[in-house]
Amino acid sequence: MANGSFEVDASGVAEYRHLNFFEGPHGYIFYTDDSNSTLDQLAGIALSPDVDRIDAFCRNFAVLETALRSSRIGFSLSIVPERAVLAPGEVKEGYAVSSERPVMQVLTHALQKYGISLDYPVDRLQAFELTKVCSKTDSHISQIAFHQIVKSASKDLAKERLAQIDDEVAFEWIMNEKIGDLAHIRGCGEPEAFYVPAFSSEPIELFDTAKLRFQPGFTDNAAMFYKASATPGFAIVFGTSSARCALAFVSQMYQLTLHIWTNDIDLSLIRQLRPDHVFAFITEKVIHNLEFNIDYKCAPQVRVQSEYITDLYRKGVLEASLNNPDLDPPASRPRRTRKTR
Repeated sequence: MANGSFEVDASGVAEYRHLNFFEGPHGYIFYTDDSNSTLDQLAGIALSPDVDRIDAFCRNFAVLETALRSSRIGFSLSIVPERAVLAPGEVKEGYAVSSERPVMQVLTHALQKYGISLDYPVDRLQAFELTKVCSKTDSHISQIAFHQIVKSASKDLAKERLAQIDDEVAFEWIMNEKIGDLAHIRGCGEPEAFYVPAFSSEPIELFDTAKLRFQPGFTDNAAMFYKASATPGFAIVFGTSSARCALAFVSQMYQLTLHIWTNDIDLSLIRQLRPDHVFAFITEKVIHNLEFNIDYKCAPQVRVQSEYITDLYRKGVLEASLNNPDLDPPASRPRRTRKTR
C-alpha cells in the first residue's frame, strides 16, 4: 500500500488496522498514516500551519507566561522532538527533516514577534548515541531523552529540587525489556531492551481518573501523585503521552504532582490550586494543529478531586488521610454555599 512517497505495512492487530507503518533500513518502525502525517510533516511537504494559527499559539504562550509570573508561579513549556528528527537516516535513504517544518516556524515566530525562546531541546538529545534516545519499536523517545527534557525544563528550579532526578543516590539506570507500542500495534516483534530509571522510592498514586471512570463517557483523564520524601512543593503537568513519560521525573521533584491529559491549559484551575510550578510537554507532531488554548476547562470531577487533595496537602494532613476512604470524594458532592437572607 502506498502513502505519498512511503511504502507502508498495513498489518497489525484488528483494532489498529487503520494505522500503517513504515520500517526503515535498520528496523526502526514509524507511523506513516497517522492523523498528523508525521513523516511528511517533518519533511516539510504536509500540514504547514497558517500564520494565524502560529501566532495564536505564540500569543497564548506569552499571555500565560505573563499571567503565571505575576502570580509567582513558575512555568516551563517543552516541545518534545519526534524520533524521525533525531534519526532521519533510519527512516529511509535520502529522507531529511525540513528547516521549515511547523515547529521551526513556531520557534522563529515566537522569538521574532514576542521575544520568547521556546524550549525544543533537540540539540541536547542529538549529543547522545541514537540507541540511548530512540527506540526502534516505540513511538516515544526514550526515558533517557525525557530525563534530559525535564532537566532542560527545570533549569531555573532550585538545585536541591533538580538534584532529585540528577543524583546518583536518587536513581540509577537499569535495563528493562518490553515490546514497544509500535511493535505491539503491528502485532509482531521481539521484546526490546530499554533504559529505565530505578528510583530509591516511588510516589504514591492518589487517583487516576482513567481508572476510576466517575461516569460513563468520562474521558478527561487526570492523575495525582504524592511523594513524602521529595522537596516540599506542588506541580501541575499538562500534556498527553509525552507528558506521561516526563511525569516519571517531575513526580520525583515535588511532594505533590497533578497530571492533566490535555495539550491545552486550564488557567482558571491553576489560579485555583496555586501550584509552585506548571509544566507543559507538547509532542512536536501536534504543533501544526494547536492553538494552545489557555481557557480550557477540566472536567468537574478533576477540579473537585484536585482541589480536595491539594487542600489536605496544604493543611499538612494529606499523609495521615491516605488510608481514609473520604480521600476520593464523589465528584458530584455539592459544594456548600452560604445562605443569604
